[in-house]
Amino acid sequence: MSMIDQFNRLVSSLRNKIFLLLGRGVVKALKTDQGTQLIQVVGLDGETISDIERMEEYGFTASPSTDSEAVIGFLNGNREQGLVLCINDRRYRPKDLKSGEVCVYDKNGSTILLDENGNIKVTSTKDISMEDVNGNTIGMSSSGVSIEDSFGSKVELDGSGQATVTSTLGLTLGSGDASIWLPNILPTDPLTGLPHGGPTAGIVFLGGA
Repeated sequence: MSMIDQFNRLVSSLRNKIFLLLGRGVVKALKTDQGTQLIQVVGLDGETISDIERMEEYGFTASPSTDSEAVIGFLNGNREQGLVLCINDRRYRPKDLKSGEVCVYDKNGSTILLDENGNIKVTSTKDISMEDVNGNTIGMSSSGVSIEDSFGSKVELDGSGQATVTSTLGLTLGSGDASIWLPNILPTDPLTGLPHGGPTAGIVFLGGA
């Protein structure tokens, strides 16, 4: 046996491990109900590998679509000890970002864009809603905008130019010039004839020029 053959024989195991350190695959299934996501991928050679752990940055998580692409690292070249290093989906990734911009996106086209000028732009293909721990909500949809507190008071913009304010306790309207409009000190609304003041009275309708 020649020196070259002996050398190749000695390093063949190491060489094979190096070749197997990294791999590419297509995501076919995933489990997201555990402490670490578990991914099933099919390698480029048709090899199916199940329950590979996917490491994510603290504070960030996502459930990738099937048929997205994964890069996998194998500890010591062992195909049974894989870690998903990153997942990319070229079908949905925004392709119009400018230098320095950051974008969170999903498969439906909804995005949160941090643009080059420091602006934050939220674009949704469906509804947008925000809720705090006390139950106060802000909602935006094709039917308009709604702001509601935990007591049931609402401000609603119906999307056609009409606004509705509903209060479960009391309503206070302020003006920069109080001398122009002081409904709370008038005995009746000059437009509707309804009374002002009192525990049950209120502005049912307010018209203007």
